[in-house]
Amino acid sequence: MARKPARVLVLGDCFGKGALQAIAAARAGASVTLITCFPDNERGRSHQKLLQYENVDCSRSIRRQKPRLTENDVNDRSPTIRECDVILVSLEIPMNTVLAALKHKRESSCTIVDADPMSSSGLPTAIYDYCRILIVNERQFRVIADEGVRAFNPTKFRQRFCFELSAPQNHRTYNCFSMCILVLRGSKGIANVNGDEPVTHLELTPPVTSVDRDRFCACAAAAWATNVKDTLKFAMIGAKGYSKQATIKALPYRDEIWTTYRSSKTLMSRTTAGLEERDGRRSQNS
Repeated sequence: MARKPARVLVLGDCFGKGALQAIAAARAGASVTLITCFPDNERGRSHQKLLQYENVDCSRSIRRQKPRLTENDVNDRSPTIRECDVILVSLEIPMNTVLAALKHKRESSCTIVDADPMSSSGLPTAIYDYCRILIVNERQFRVIADEGVRAFNPTKFRQRFCFELSAPQNHRTYNCFSMCILVLRGSKGIANVNGDEPVTHLELTPPVTSVDRDRFCACAAAAWATNVKDTLKFAMIGAKGYSKQATIKALPYRDEIWTTYRSSKTLMSRTTAGLEERDGRRSQNS
């Protein structure tokens, strides 16, 4: 089922979601590069060693006194970004840095945006030009739906969703087949929103806590990179881990995920299947 791992690029904070997602993706079988900024002190050096021990490539990361990733940092690493097949980014780094990084990605790369934390003003329209999979919770989905962002038609989504969204006063209609939105609804499951297709509700044990969400995003990136047929099923199994603790010890390894994956009922997502099929056609034509 799994082929040669593609390269996964993680952009994030060296002590936060970025580091946790990088380790989770590496344990799930992906070849991972982390672009982050470590503080130039003993804590930063020891944490970098920990990430390298977990098979995360930190050679393109930065170390300086003020650990904040900037636009210049990612611009200087544009060749690394173009080489990666899957890009996983969370919004714990500045939005202008996120957008600067995504401008360098290849068209065929799969970009997974974990929209957490999201400000009350929502997301800039530009991010939808680069995003392939957007991961939000119910509150965050309501924010972007009410904005009438260019990625989808909020009116259609309001008609199909099982929870009520306030109707936007002004919105633009766009074809969003190139992007799907995964709405993490806690104990109520996951809603898979994709263009003009009906909303698909996935009821396999969903990610509930913020730690579950980090693991879910990382395992989704690893599944895509390693050509797992059912990306969402693999991600949801990996999201639960084997502990509620927000520690590295709680992150599952690929073999542990596969054990549950093989024993579970098939749960094929039409969205990920359609995107993977389209990407396959694109790679054959290129």
